[in-house]
Amino acid sequence: MRQCCYLIIGWFCFSCFAFAAAKTQQSAEYLAELLLLDGKLLSQSKANQHNHATSLAELIETADKALNMQAVSVTQNETMAVSGDPHDYFSVGPYWWPDPRKKNGLPWINKDGQVNQSMRGPDSDAKLFQKLMQAIRVLSLAYYFSDQQKYAIKAQQLLQFWFIDPKTKMNPHLNYAQSIPGRVHGRGIGIIDWRLMPHLLDSLTLISPQTDAQFEQDMQQWMTIFLGWMIESKNGQDEAAMKNNHGTFYDVILASLALHLKFDDLAKNIFANTKSRITSQINKQGRQPHELKRTKPFHYSSFNLLAFTQLATMATQLNINLWDYPSVQDKRILAAYQFMLDNIETTEFWPGSQEQTLPLDKLVGIGFLLQSALVNEQIMPLSTNKAKQQDSQCGLLFNQVSSTEQPEKIQFRLCEY
Repeated sequence: MRQCCYLIIGWFCFSCFAFAAAKTQQSAEYLAELLLLDGKLLSQSKANQHNHATSLAELIETADKALNMQAVSVTQNETMAVSGDPHDYFSVGPYWWPDPRKKNGLPWINKDGQVNQSMRGPDSDAKLFQKLMQAIRVLSLAYYFSDQQKYAIKAQQLLQFWFIDPKTKMNPHLNYAQSIPGRVHGRGIGIIDWRLMPHLLDSLTLISPQTDAQFEQDMQQWMTIFLGWMIESKNGQDEAAMKNNHGTFYDVILASLALHLKFDDLAKNIFANTKSRITSQINKQGRQPHELKRTKPFHYSSFNLLAFTQLATMATQLNINLWDYPSVQDKRILAAYQFMLDNIETTEFWPGSQEQTLPLDKLVGIGFLLQSALVNEQIMPLSTNKAKQQDSQCGLLFNQVSSTEQPEKIQFRLCEY
């Protein structure tokens, strides 16, 4: 692994020149670099915008609001990591609370499924990063569909502020993510805070016709160092060893970086490891035993399934078929999806007060990824209001006319895929 890391860092110098040369190609070929979205479907959707008028209007309206967004950075959070460095990303585990039996509350105790909002407010690093990602995704898609440079320019400015500018940049590691007061300063589990990495990389691809070479080189350098940290750090190795959604999303983050940075051999090794995750985490009936044990089993089953569909989607870039794994007759990822759909009303699997209303909308984007890959399978649409909203937004990105009527006006939310 250490040799791999040295190769990664050494590769960066060469990549700067390669990236500058590739910049001269401004055709639609850059869409082939997308990790989760299908460039052909996206192009078709752009050509058929009239079929998605309402969804596109909602996207552009949200992007216009993002044009006025103040840039955000980890340096803005007054609560810092134990390092004392404001450039270090810092978060606290969401399910950890002060111990009421202790005067100072230390060490904090776990309440699975119960989010402690006191350390995850709007100015926390975790929420600031989520806010950044929402804006970047909306702006990059608005730029692609409208060809208006202002959206790409704003996206670059926001990314420059978070990743590159010396006064506000984030250090390329997650040593202090999901700490637990009184117990540990940071954990491998915290890497899941950055599960939106493939979306970030796809956004960089979408705005690439407008970004300058220096910005791209700086972003590549940050991602390269971060990839090395993911592989070599104790936190990274701890997360890689996890046998549930944490390990699956570790693979998602690592594979997306490897593909984006053109480390194809590394990506192949990750996808080989994903095969063992599929068979160990999803049984033949489609159950995900590790996730079904949680206090929010539906949420975590769909959460882990999303990670698997993302991995299967990215693996196709290297002509690796995870959709049919371990066999055409035993498609575990599809089985997991079908199990959830078939058992929506089965309270045996979704017990407890924390999931009185199941988040069915979480399955919509997963269904679109499955339908795009398994064209001969019929993926059933869902009918809740949030699911309809997701169906509409996902239809825009996957060039499918919404199969349900337009939902009542609810808060805009991008397709979660």
